[in-house]
Amino acid sequence: MEDEVKSILPAVADGLLEKIKNYIKSSYEPVTTMTEADVRMTTAEICEAIQRFYPCEFSPDIMAKWLHDNGYSFFDAGKMRFEWLFKTAS
Repeated sequence: MEDEVKSILPAVADGLLEKIKNYIKSSYEPVTTMTEADVRMTTAEICEAIQRFYPCEFSPDIMAKWLHDNGYSFFDAGKMRFEWLFKTAS
């Protein structure tokens, strides 16, 4: 039984993560400047927020790559604090 559950979990996790990614894409537009952004978050902050609702081993590297691949930009807020820029979709 335990092996069956373990074999099912990756598929469930992938489906839920896809829903989270789709939510981000439909709710927030990528912007390139800090002044355009309604929301600014580091990769770690984004992953922590996701893990509050969906506890998993969600790699910040994967999230950063996904954001970059989908057109989202970040800027250096100082002291090597790189924040992703989001604008609430209209």
